[in-house]
Amino acid sequence: FLNIYHMFINIYHMFINIYCGFLNIYHVFINIYCGFLNIYHMFINIYCGFLNIYHVFININCGFLNIYHMFINIYCGFLNIYHMLINIYCGFLNIYHMFINIYYGFLNIYHMFINIYC
Repeated sequence: FLNIYHMFINIYHMFINIYCGFLNIYHVFINIYCGFLNIYHMFINIYCGFLNIYHVFININCGFLNIYHMFINIYCGFLNIYHMLINIYCGFLNIYHMFINIYYGFLNIYHMFINIYC
C-alpha cells in the first residue's frame, strides 16, 4: 500500500513538474517578448535623441536669425532717426523759403509803388 501511495505521489509530482515545465516555457516567451520590447524602446530612444539634437540645431539657427533681425531693427531705427533729422532740416528750409517769399512779396509791393510814382 505504501508503494501505491508513493506511486500516486510520484505521478502527482510528475504533473507538477510538467506544469512547471510549461510555466518555464511561457516565461521564456514572455522574456523574449520583453527583450524585443526593450530593443523597440532602445530605437525609440535613439530616434528621440537625434530629434533632440535636430531641435538644438534649429534653436541655434533661430538664435542667430533673431540676432540678425535685431541688427536689422537697430539699423532701421538709426535710418528712421536719419530721416527724422532730414525732415527737420527740410522743415527749417521751408520756413527759410517762406521768409524769402515774404521778403520778395514786400519788395514787389515796393516796386509797384515806385512804378506808380514813375
